[in-house]
Amino acid sequence: MIINLMFIREMVRRFQEDEIPRLSAELAYYFLLSLFPFLIFLFTLLAYLPIPHEDILSVVRQYAPKEALHLIEASIHRVMGYQNGKLLSFSIIGAIWSASNGMNAIVRAFNRAYDVEENRPFFIARGVSVLLTIGMIFVIIVALVLPVFGKMIGLFLFSAFGFSKTFLTVWNALRWVISSLL
Repeated sequence: MIINLMFIREMVRRFQEDEIPRLSAELAYYFLLSLFPFLIFLFTLLAYLPIPHEDILSVVRQYAPKEALHLIEASIHRVMGYQNGKLLSFSIIGAIWSASNGMNAIVRAFNRAYDVEENRPFFIARGVSVLLTIGMIFVIIVALVLPVFGKMIGLFLFSAFGFSKTFLTVWNALRWVISSLL
């Protein structure tokens, strides 16, 4: 009982000392802020894909507030109406930069939690945050693609390289394991 009480006191002390509520609010802020450049990138990218505007708008209508729906629909028609390489490039740079702010906040939170003094120059620290963000994007894509499209990928590999039927069995099990581990 005394050990549990000491553990709880130490945990509360560290919670206050490391400013956990402030750091978690900072993380939430940066990741929410990175949502908007990501949406601009996504809708600009959709102009290059053969997906009808109405299909996208039907999905947006399910989740968007009715008061803002007209503004959202007009913006989607405007962005998807033409292919703009400059906007696509700018939006992907903006999305990665703003998401790297969130990753940089995670690094600062870990440094604070483990009492590590940041001694890297700004550009090195920011470069690490950008690389971690790109790595996170890759992990999320692989973790989402393998369960959904893994069977088709396995069939493609099977037919393209002439693998045995055992490959398909192993692949179908392995894709779930890889996705879960990621």
